[in-house]
Order: sequence, then C-alpha cells, then structure tokens
Amino acid sequence: MNLFNAFSFGRLIKTFLPGFLIFFGVCAYIDMFSEVILGAFILSNFAFKQPAIFIVILIPSSIILGVFSNIVFFTFATEFIIEKRHRSNESKFYEFETNILDNIKQDIIKNLKFDDIGDGFRDNIDIKAFLLNRIGIEKLAYLKDCYWYYLEFQLNILLAIDFIVPAIILYWLKTTNSHGVSLVANIGIILIILVLTSSINVLFINSARKNFYYYKRKYLSLVVGSYYFLDSKNETT
Repeated sequence: MNLFNAFSFGRLIKTFLPGFLIFFGVCAYIDMFSEVILGAFILSNFAFKQPAIFIVILIPSSIILGVFSNIVFFTFATEFIIEKRHRSNESKFYEFETNILDNIKQDIIKNLKFDDIGDGFRDNIDIKAFLLNRIGIEKLAYLKDCYWYYLEFQLNILLAIDFIVPAIILYWLKTTNSHGVSLVANIGIILIILVLTSSINVLFINSARKNFYYYKRKYLSLVVGSYYFLDSKNETT
C-alpha cells in the first residue's frame, strides 16, 4: 500500500471521512474514562470552550487516523473479510486464472526463447506486473477508481462505524442514567442501534465483496487482452 495515495486530491475525502468518525470515537472513549475518573467530559468541554483549536486538531488527526484505518484495512480486512471469502467461493475462477496466466507465461517463454530459464521465469515472474508496460497506468487507475477505491472506502467507513458505535452506546447509557430513563427504554434503543449497525455491516460487506468480484475479473480480462490482442495487432501491421 502506498500511504501517500491517501493524500492525493481525488482520494483525500476517502481517508478523511473514516478518520473523522474514528476521531470522534476516540474522543468519546476518552471522555467516558475522564468522566469516571475525574467526573467531567474533558474533551467535550474543551471543544465547546475552544472550538477553533479543536478544529485545528481535528483535521490533521482525522487524516492520520484515516491512514491508520487504511493500514488496518490492507492488513486484516481485505484478507479476512474479502479475499478469503472470495477464494473459498470462487475456486473455479482462481483455477482458471492460474491456468490462463500459465499459458501466457508459456507463450512468452516460447516467443522469447527463454527455454534455459523457463522454470525460473514461470516460478518467479508476476505476469501481471510483467505486462504493466502494455496495460497502461490510466487503465489500472480507471479500474481502481471504479472498484478498488470504492471498496476501500466502504470497508474503512465500516471499520469507523463499528469503532464508534460502542462509544455511542456508552454515552447514551451515561446520559440517560442521569435523566432517569427506564431500563426497558434503554434496552430498546440499544437493540435498535445494534440492529442498524448489523444491517449496515451486512450491506457494506456484501457491496465490497461484489466490487472485489468484478475487480478481479476486469483486471484479469485487462491483462489477457493487453497481451494477446496487442500481439495480434502488431502482427498485422
């Protein structure tokens, strides 16, 4: 992952929004502890008394936390939420992908007379990277903008929502307890929050998995087309 991609103009908002939610989640958790220990919401009081300073702190902190969310996304979320599920459900696709990429490697070995190093080429060369000079950065950027970056944004927002929901519940219980709200009403509100959060999780994860499904197929099609059709064009000119 290139962390500096998060700061490009076109993708800054995708880093900032998840970080923005996480920032308020962190503030809420700190306030919960400070209220228990010191009897006051330190950060909330500071935000109301010094809004300009709070905003100055909020913006860079949201970006930093957004980058941290990206790290968590690339380290854990894609493998366990997206890729692992995709591999188990789409075993035929991965078998087909392996076969067709092996065929391209065999074709390259034959055309470039790599017989002496054929095994090394086959085992050590990433054919998708090998063909980047033909595919073109603008085509990869188009695919990522259509599928991958939207997938990244979905899961980053989801991680932020899941992080902030417990803080919302704790804050709700604290404020309603001081106002004498009944236990039944509190349980009902909490159940509604949990149901909504679960529904958002299911919706976002399913949407992200569909994006990954189409991204993998579009990318493989781009790789195969860039190799075979460009060869055919060159032979006829």
